[in-house]
Parts: sequence; structure tokens; C-alpha cells
Amino acid sequence: MLLVVAAGAAVAVAGIALPRHTTSVRTYAEPLHRVVVRLASGKVTLVADRQLGARVTATRHFTLRTPAVTSHVESGVLTVAGACPKPTILTCRIDLRIGVSPEMAVDVTTGSGDVRVENVAGSVRVRSSAGAVAIVGLTGTADVRTSAGPISGQGLAVTRLRAGTAAGAIGLAFAVAPDSVSASTGAGDVDLALPDESYRVTTSAPAGRARVLVPVDADASRTVAVRTAAGRITVRRAPPM
Repeated sequence: MLLVVAAGAAVAVAGIALPRHTTSVRTYAEPLHRVVVRLASGKVTLVADRQLGARVTATRHFTLRTPAVTSHVESGVLTVAGACPKPTILTCRIDLRIGVSPEMAVDVTTGSGDVRVENVAGSVRVRSSAGAVAIVGLTGTADVRTSAGPISGQGLAVTRLRAGTAAGAIGLAFAVAPDSVSASTGAGDVDLALPDESYRVTTSAPAGRARVLVPVDADASRTVAVRTAAGRITVRRAPPM
């Protein structure tokens, strides 16, 4: 009898401890000019795929207590926040997918988790304590930083870009020549692919090699600054579109 009771209790505990997930969707139809995201743990994907407003899809992954997600609009600014209840011992994270209109400005801060921003024409700011950052098809300005993780970019047409990571590689490919690019990593390689224009280029790679394969002009208006404390630097011509 004791064995049966013990087995039943073990099954009950195991059932409680199994990871679960729930998904919620909220749509905002009013005009918005900025989205602010504050997430403790989880992945953020932000895509310009709407003509007006925003659509927030939140998937909560948890074992015991459901994490909280809030979103509200004030003065044209959509704020989305998510956090796990304390203390967090087992699985707990929130994955967000946010569809916005292209002209919206973006401000994302995460504790841990990857961030991806696609096809936004407004200014983009990303801060992550631990996670990869990917930016695709941006046409405004961008300032992206992560304390631990790589930074990648494809099809970029931004006028100004600053990218920094304490530990991780940086790879950025531009479709349109930028006015200003700054890329810095504490440990990792940096690879920049730039359209065939003249640039004023500065590099620093004390523990690696720097190769600059684009036209360099000390009087050029377009500037490129690249630094890695431990890694290689390559500044090359982007392949023809």
C-alpha cells in the first residue's frame, strides 16, 4: 500500500513540474509612434508587418506560476512588459512577437533572450544583458548592445548604426552605404560588408588582424569605426545586389 501511495505522489509531483505554455494576443488599432519593451527573460521578435497600430502575441513558458505580461498605450506609445514571479526556480520565460507599422520607433530592453527586429524605418534601440541581437532590413537609425552574445545584420539601409557587445562576434551587411557605423566587441570577430563607396575607416585589433578592403579616403564624409579587443576585423565590399 505504501508503495502505491508513494508512486501516486510521484506522478502528481511530476505532473505539476511539467513545463506548460499559454499564448495570448492583443491588437491595438490606434495610431502609434513608438513601442517600448521591457522583458526579464525570453525572446523578442519585432516585425513591421502592419499598416496601423500593433499586434502583441505573448507566449508564456512556465512550470509552476504563470509569468505576467502587461501592455498599454499612452500618448501614442505602446509599452509591453513581462516578468516571472519570484522566486523563479524552474522554467519561466515569455516570448513576444510584436507586429508594428514600419515608421514606429523601437526601444527594447531584455534581461536574457534573443532579440530580432525586422523592416523598421524608425529609430531602433536594443539593450540585452544576455542574448543574440539580429537586425534585418532597417532603414532608420540603430543603437544595439548586448553584454553577452553576437550581433548580426542583413539588408541594412540605416543612416547611422552603433553595435556593441562585451563578448560575441559582429557581422553586418549593408544594402545602402551608411553615413556612420561603429562596431565594437570585447571578444570576437567583426565583419562588415559595405557598398562600394569611399569611407573614413579606423580600426583597432590589438590581439588580431584588421583587413580593410573598401576604398579609404581620409576626407570621406562616411565614417566606419571598428574595434575588437580579441579577434579579427574585416571591412569588405558587399556583393552586388
